[in-house]
Amino acid sequence: MKYCFENVSCPVCHTAASAPFCRVPDRFELEKGDQYRLLSCKGCRLIYLNPRPQEEHSGAFYQNSEYSPFISVNPKPTFFDKIYLGLRTWNNRWKRRKIEAVRSEPGKLLDVGCGTGEFMLEMKQAGWDIRGVERDGNAAACAIENHKLRIVKGTIHDLPAVNKTYDVITMWHVLEHIYDVHQTVQRVRDLLKPGGLFVVAVPNAASLDASIYRQNWIAWDSPRHVQHFSFETLSTLMKMHSMTLKKSLHLPLDTCFNTLMSEDLIRKRSGSKFIVMKIFSLMRAVFVAALTLKMGFFGRPFGWKRGSTLIGIWKK
Repeated sequence: MKYCFENVSCPVCHTAASAPFCRVPDRFELEKGDQYRLLSCKGCRLIYLNPRPQEEHSGAFYQNSEYSPFISVNPKPTFFDKIYLGLRTWNNRWKRRKIEAVRSEPGKLLDVGCGTGEFMLEMKQAGWDIRGVERDGNAAACAIENHKLRIVKGTIHDLPAVNKTYDVITMWHVLEHIYDVHQTVQRVRDLLKPGGLFVVAVPNAASLDASIYRQNWIAWDSPRHVQHFSFETLSTLMKMHSMTLKKSLHLPLDTCFNTLMSEDLIRKRSGSKFIVMKIFSLMRAVFVAALTLKMGFFGRPFGWKRGSTLIGIWKK
């Protein structure tokens, strides 16, 4: 099947002027080489995919059993998948605690891009009133069947138009996929109660591991990720919608995942199967992860914005 692509200006500030940043592969189609072009906006410095798949064709690029967010629907998980699933339980508990550190009293929460529902389940078991929305039908069906969760299939724009409904809205690694970032953030703002919280996690395009791995950084994930935020560009977007930063964090597990998967991508692209290279790759992954974690958590005031994943808790 032939997919249609479109040329776009910067999704955040709409500046047309840009500079080449790098070319990257689709990690599921490495034989095609570095076919996707990332640009850096000359206005706000957002890094974005251009050209990008037209939105109506974008779903086809998610249909791979190795795509991590949907591993729960894979009938034959690999050894790595099982490790990932185990660590995800810890990760969801960590997310809940960070939210409850800002809002200790359970309330009504909407998880946008909820996948197979594991984070929703964690929050539900802690006493939160949970809703979810998920574009992928198989993932949504898995969450409904396995966890008995209330999920709308579609996007945030498919939810009932009831404003000022939620105390907290979360997007865990969703905003980098969104084609209409301004309409989406504004919809979030409309759905939040006064003083409500918007929790956003995105890969950090300014992270230390991104600068080390360059075109082999796994979190570029083209063409599924259509824009890539730094702390500054994410803040620019939120300020445009009158959202105030309450707290900034980093997701430690993502750092380990990104370095290991980036090294795996390098090995696949090189075709090397030597055990010495695998050992060297693992050692380098650990070293890069340790440096990135140090930057993310202990690098203030200069290096803290270089952690692998940015989490912002924004207040309406």
